[in-house]
Parts: sequence; C-alpha cells; structure tokens
Amino acid sequence: MASTTKNTFYLLVAQVYQKMMAAVYYFILARYLGVENFGKYMFVFALVGMLLIFIDFGFSGVMTREIARDKEKTQKYLNNILGFKLVVSLLSCLIIFFLVRLLHYSVIIQNLTYLVVISSILGSFGSTFYQVFRGHFNFKYEALGTILSQTTLVVVGVILMKLKVNLLLMILPYICANAIFLINSLKFFKRQTGIWFKFTFDLMEIKQLMKLSLPFFIAGIFATLYLNIDTILLSHLGNDTMVGLYNAAKKLPNVILALIPAAFSSAIYPALSKHFFSSKQETSRIFQEALFYLLLIILPIVFGTIILSDSLITLFYGPNYLPASIILKILILALPFTFFDILAITLLNACNRQKVNMINQGIGVSVLIIFAIILIPRLAQIGIAIAFLVSYLFLFVIELCWVLKLIKIHKRYFIMKIGGIFLSCLIMSGLIIFLQNKCHLVVLILIGIGSYFLSACLLKIISKEELIKVKSLILFKNV
Repeated sequence: MASTTKNTFYLLVAQVYQKMMAAVYYFILARYLGVENFGKYMFVFALVGMLLIFIDFGFSGVMTREIARDKEKTQKYLNNILGFKLVVSLLSCLIIFFLVRLLHYSVIIQNLTYLVVISSILGSFGSTFYQVFRGHFNFKYEALGTILSQTTLVVVGVILMKLKVNLLLMILPYICANAIFLINSLKFFKRQTGIWFKFTFDLMEIKQLMKLSLPFFIAGIFATLYLNIDTILLSHLGNDTMVGLYNAAKKLPNVILALIPAAFSSAIYPALSKHFFSSKQETSRIFQEALFYLLLIILPIVFGTIILSDSLITLFYGPNYLPASIILKILILALPFTFFDILAITLLNACNRQKVNMINQGIGVSVLIIFAIILIPRLAQIGIAIAFLVSYLFLFVIELCWVLKLIKIHKRYFIMKIGGIFLSCLIMSGLIIFLQNKCHLVVLILIGIGSYFLSACLLKIISKEELIKVKSLILFKNV
C-alpha cells in the first residue's frame, strides 16, 4: 500500500494543481465568452470527444494492467498501440472533416472542431506514454507533465483574453498545452525507461490487443457518452444558451470528480490488479479505504453546495449565469453516486470484469438518453440534469450488487461511519444556514469546513490509528 499511497500523493498534487487552475481558467473563460458563445465552445468539445472515441480503443486500460503484471511486455505493447493510434487518428481526421460538413454545422463550429481535433490527438499520444509509467507504478513524471501542460494552458489563455481574441483563437491554449504534454511524455519516457519506441502494426498483435481491450473500449464508449451526450442532446433539442448554463453548473461537480476519485482510482488500479488474484483480503481493504475517505470528503461538499448554490454560481460566473443554480443543486446530488461509479469501474476492470462494466455503463447511458429525450422538451436544461441524476441512481444499484459479489465490505462498520458523516454534515449545514446572511461566502465556507471536521473528530468518525496513519502518509514516514 506504500507505493499506492505515494502514487496517490503524486497524482493528487498534480491534479489538485491542474483542476484548480483549470477551474479558475474555465470560470474566467465563461465570463469572457458569454453564455451563448460558451455554449458553442462546450458543444464542440463534447462533439469531438464523441468522434475521436476510436483512437484509444480501450488500449490504455489494458496496457496499464498487463504491464503491471509483466513489465517485459512494455515495448511490444507500446509500439503496436502507437501504430494503431497513428492510423486511426488519420482516418478519424478525414471522417470528421466530411462529417461536420455533411451535418451542415456553421463555419465557426466547423473550424472550432478542426482545432479541437488537433489538440485532442496530441493529448491522446501523450497519455499513451504516461500509461507506461502507470504500469511501472511510477506516477511522478505524469504529475510533472500535467503541471507543465496546465500552466501552459492558463498562461496562453490569459494572454489571448488580454488581446481580446475571438472564439476560434481561444482553442489555441489547448493545442499548446497538449503539445507540451506530449513533448514532456517523450522526454521522460526516453530518460527513465532507456528504451525508444517505433510505430509498428503487427496485425496479429493488434488483434490480440483488441480482443483484450474490446470490453474496455465498449465501456469507454459508454463513458464518453456519459460525458458528452447530455451536451449534444441539449444542443440539438435546445439552444446554445441552454448548453452554456448547463455546462457552467456541470463544471463544478466535474472539477471535484476529476480531482479526487479519479486520482484515487488511477493510483489503486494497478494495486487492485495485482492483489485480486493473490489476496482478496488486501483487495477489499484497498477498496474500502478509498470508498470511506471519498465519502468523508464528498458528503459535506454536497450539503454545502446545495445551501450555497446561488452564491457559488454568482461568484464563479457572474449574475448572467444565475439560472444555472438549480441545475447545480440537482447535479451535486448525483456526485456521491458518480464517485462510487468510478471506484466500482476501477475494481471491476482490475478483477477482469470488463464485460460487466460494459453492460452496466450501457444500461446507465440508455437510461440517461431516454430520460433526456423525455425531459428536455419539457424542462430544458433542468430536464437533462434530472436525467443525469436518475441514470446514476440506476448505476449505483447495479454496481453495488457486483461490488458485494467481488469483495467483502463490513456493512455494520460502514453504516456507522456514514451515519457519523451525515450527522457532521447536518451540524455544518445548520451553522451555515444560521450565518448565511451574516457572513461573506468565503468566511461561510471556512466556517463550514472547520465545523465539519470538528464534529467528525468529536464523533470519532476517524479513529486515532487512522489519524496517525494519515499523518505518517502525508509526511512519507515508512513509505
């Protein structure tokens, strides 16, 4: 668990920096572009995310897992995956070029799409090299590359905003950032592994990789649909303003999702893959610890966000985005279930249950699309938010059943812990409501954090042994 802890720390540091900087940049960008242009901007990123789904083909998950089990396979897998990506990237570019013209998108949407495609392909190749480091249980270089690329994004973006450039040129920061991400991945890869790569396309090897990765790929399709289909449906059934308001509200939960559970799942995935066949007890322990600490962090955020949603939207986006407040309240309710979904996906993939993930995500996406088609014409952006929440409730029930089949969770212990967390959240919420009209928002947040952790300590949600362990991990003692 020591290496897992260290890797988690590296990812958390990098992703805290990345997501905080990205969030600040996102909020400034939303104000700069305005609601309608911001809606166009987010639609293009969602569209490209859907169209480029074939580039990775689920190879990232397979490569990390297989290299973690046998490092001798590193170069063979890497060379063929890079060859596959190169071919598919070129084909995808041609298809997208003709598709956006065939669908008669406006000229600005077409041009935005071409630039976002370039940026996304650069980032995809960079991620491939960092996946090798993950398979070798080394996250330090990915963390450094992430920090450098995010800094590039913010610096270039702010400069362009100062120059008052148009919507099209605001894609350039992403191209620069992903180029830096790729360049650094190549630099670190050569220096640390001592091997080099080449683009190969061994048909037999590619077929074997595709066979292994097919469940990952199909699950990835559903995950991509989850990320993007809401924006695309809202754009086609609504308008750019609705898309802008919905994505403004969606960004706040997404920052938390990308910051906390994503880092945990990335770090524990190799460990779960390694221990599942050798120690079911260790697998259960790793999963339970991750789940408990995620709930400890996320539940007070849910309570606080619901109470302060109007103030948060106004603070980050300005009064023009205030209609997004109700959307934020709905989406934040889905956050605990999306947290659990990320951990459950990680566990099932590590335990060779990719097909189960594929089916589960397919059910969730189907529920989302059905409810979205029904609710968007009636409730606009609020309807898609409700559809999103309902779909994750369905997923939670299904995935919980599978998790309980694979590992043993001490239910009584967990219920007591969660009960204590809820009680601490209620104490915090009561204090925030009482002081809401008497204090500045920042002061309220600080009071909420302080009161929550004080209540948690008094209620002994975290034992003395756990506190000592957390302290030792932070200070890297015995790591």
